[in-house]
Amino acid sequence: MMLKMEISQAREKPSMDIAEATVNLCKNVGEEIAKQDFTRLNKLLHNAKRIFVYASGHVQKNVASEISRLFVNCNVLVYEIKGPDEIGIILKNITENDLFIIISLSGESKKVVDVAQKLYLQKIPIISLTKLKSNTLATLSTENIYVTPIDLPATVDFEYKSMLGFFLAVEMWFVSYSQYCAEQIE
Repeated sequence: MMLKMEISQAREKPSMDIAEATVNLCKNVGEEIAKQDFTRLNKLLHNAKRIFVYASGHVQKNVASEISRLFVNCNVLVYEIKGPDEIGIILKNITENDLFIIISLSGESKKVVDVAQKLYLQKIPIISLTKLKSNTLATLSTENIYVTPIDLPATVDFEYKSMLGFFLAVEMWFVSYSQYCAEQIE
């Protein structure tokens, strides 16, 4: 009980209230995503024979699942790569007609960079979702979606960053792609 009290007392009260933080988060994320042009990503997706998505962490895997869930509504089947053995098999069988989506917060983890380098050498198109900064994954990618994780005033022992931008970027890409498909039919 004493340890719990000491931890609670050590935490400082956030300088921003939750309502203000929410408004700032939505405004900043919305403005950032609105600046992105999905045209070239839509063309890559539309022309791909197969689409694979690979995520580097837990939240990124949730984003990958959201990509699969949303794009199936446009008759696009996205294969989620969930294990290290799968990636090896896919890398042996992937072609230039396929598309690879890689989701990584930093764009610098060893596994992600290794996969991206192999794809790059095989001339496989890559779309990366990373935070907005120079990173190896973005450099190796054909196209990029950049997101800025935003600090929120959570009273925890670490700096809490919202990942809402990743989910919103994927939703906006989906909406853009659905419109792109409708234009292709006309």
